[in-house]
Formats: sequence, structure tokens, C-alpha cells
Amino acid sequence: MSRFDAGKPDYLKRLKQSFKDGNPLIPALNDYVETSVRPEIYNIQLTKGDISCIGEPKHLAPCILDPCFSALGLDELFASIKHSSKIQYDLQGIVRLLTYERLLKPDSKIAAMGRNNSYVTPLVKSKKR
Repeated sequence: MSRFDAGKPDYLKRLKQSFKDGNPLIPALNDYVETSVRPEIYNIQLTKGDISCIGEPKHLAPCILDPCFSALGLDELFASIKHSSKIQYDLQGIVRLLTYERLLKPDSKIAAMGRNNSYVTPLVKSKKR
């Protein structure tokens, strides 16, 4: 038993739970586990340009690039620059938009700013006066 407990408490409780989950802690016991759970299969037809197509860059950009932007600390960097410089416009949104557009569809900065509304949620928030 000491070979399998790995120094963690409640070995028997964890062993019972692993049987219920269908993945026993001891690999030799796999033959005794019931595998009545069948995987669910989904078939999805997507057409390029369709609004429900999740493969569109405007849908995926915030999901993939926002965590990268945050992990690099760029959120905090541009927030501190905006605060210390007393900038009134959405510096973080503009940098996000220009960065995402450079990665997804390299074009001029003016064209990139014009595509702000093509995202599900616009990246640059404009002030309403």
C-alpha cells in the first residue's frame, strides 16, 4: 500500500473515489472498473463568414489574446502610463486593437481603427459627451 499512497492522507477514500470516477489509482485495477460512460459526439457544420462561426478572428481574439496581453503585464503598464500622463482617451483599448489587428490582419493603423466595431465587443471604448 505504501507504493501507491504517495504520502497523501485518506488513501482508501481517494481509491474509492477513483473507482467511481472510472480511473483507479492503481493501473492494474483498470480491468475492474465499469466503463458505461459513452463519449458524446457532436457534428457541427460551419460556413465561412457565418455569424455563428466561432473561427472568426473577431470572436477568438479576445479569448486568446486578452490572457496573453494580461500575462505580459501590458494591462498594468498602459494603465499606469495613462494615469501618470493624465491621458483622457482609451490608451489600453487602442493598443489592444492595434496589436490584435497587426496579428490578425496586418494593414494600416487607420484601417485597423476602422475595424474596431467588427469585434463582438469593441476594443476601444469611446467617451460619450
